[in-house]
Amino acid sequence: MDVLSGFASFSDLPATLRTLYLDQGIGEYTNTQLALGVGGVINASRIVLLVVAIWFSSSRLRAGKRAWPAPLIAGAVSVLIVFASLLVAMVGDPALAAYVAQLPAT
Repeated sequence: MDVLSGFASFSDLPATLRTLYLDQGIGEYTNTQLALGVGGVINASRIVLLVVAIWFSSSRLRAGKRAWPAPLIAGAVSVLIVFASLLVAMVGDPALAAYVAQLPAT
């Protein structure tokens, strides 16, 4: 269900990041093209991982073997892909770089 419920947010990743930036006082998220691409990659990878996990789990169940590791591994890989992709989208935006540059050094 997480794949389906998160689809809309990742499809409109520029608006999601824009809201996050404004709420955190970072500024305006401006790298819309990058965020659209990253959102597409996230959605595609999550759908592929879900299908692979369902297929592998059902194959294991039909063979009378344990199937629980498949969705667990697919979920962990999905989290890593989402985290890395969001990092790319955020680090690639000049507003975040400007915000970090104006922070006081401690």
